[in-house]
Amino acid sequence: MAYSSDLTDDQWKILEPLLLVSSKRGPKHGADLRRVVDAMLYISHTGCQWRFLPGEFGPWTRVWSQFRRWSRNGTWARVLTALHASSRIALGRKP
Repeated sequence: MAYSSDLTDDQWKILEPLLLVSSKRGPKHGADLRRVVDAMLYISHTGCQWRFLPGEFGPWTRVWSQFRRWSRNGTWARVLTALHASSRIALGRKP
């Protein structure tokens, strides 16, 4: 099921390089990373509690722990900044 808060393909193309940073140990994230980001945006959009996250996003603990990690290391702020800039550009404004 698609939600209005889900990323578009164009938005994912902007965010993917920010989130899929390679490390010496190999890939850090699973193949479901886009669903995890969609779940974070769903929480932000609806204000629902983590434990009431719809099951199709996967375990709420996975989403919550990733959100916590990204919030602490600044990744989530960079993601929101990139989305904000792309929205302004789409509206013909300065980023």
